[in-house]
Amino acid sequence: MDTKRNPITEQEIAISYTDEELKLIKNYTTIITGETKGAEWKRKASQTSLMVKKLIHRYGETGYGDKPPDMNRVEYWLQHINDE
Repeated sequence: MDTKRNPITEQEIAISYTDEELKLIKNYTTIITGETKGAEWKRKASQTSLMVKKLIHRYGETGYGDKPPDMNRVEYWLQHINDE
C-alpha cells in the first residue's frame, strides 16, 4: 500500500485571481525577495501564488472566520503564510 501523500497541484485548484490580487502577490514577493524581477523572484511568486490558492482551497475565502468583510481574500492569506 502506497502511503505517500499526493500534493495538490495548481491545476487541480480551480481558483483564479483578479488583477488586484495578482498585484498583491507581486508586491508581497518583491518585499520578501528584495527583487522586482529575475528567476528567484519568479520562483517565489509562483510558490506564493500556489500557497495562497491551497489555503483558499483548504480553509475557504473567509479564512479562520476572522477576515474583515472588506479585506481581500489574498491579502488575508498573505498575512497567514508563515503561520501555516
